[in-house]
Amino acid sequence: MIDHDAHDLASWEFMRRSSWTILAIAIGCPFCVYGNIGLFRCDSGCVVAMCDECSSVWPDPRDLTDTSAVCPDPPEFRVSDGCALGPTSGWASPEEAERAGLAGLIVATYSRPV
Repeated sequence: MIDHDAHDLASWEFMRRSSWTILAIAIGCPFCVYGNIGLFRCDSGCVVAMCDECSSVWPDPRDLTDTSAVCPDPPEFRVSDGCALGPTSGWASPEEAERAGLAGLIVATYSRPV
């Protein structure tokens, strides 16, 4: 189970600095119900899935199950080997989604005010 209280505070810093155009791959988060799952670029350039409300992260955007989500803990914010959230992380662009082979997963694109 993800500790959202601790995770939300830590991940908000990344979300605040991010572009708010989101490439959604799922409507409705399995954890918080309120958020949508979007493609998110990590510092290394890898693209993962992240909820725009509770910040749950899925290393493989093709596997959005409740058991495949991770909670990147501070100070490393490691998602998987070679992939961590950091100062250059942000919502993935259409070009980044295409390069990652994930463009076919996109169901909606929307902008969200800060």
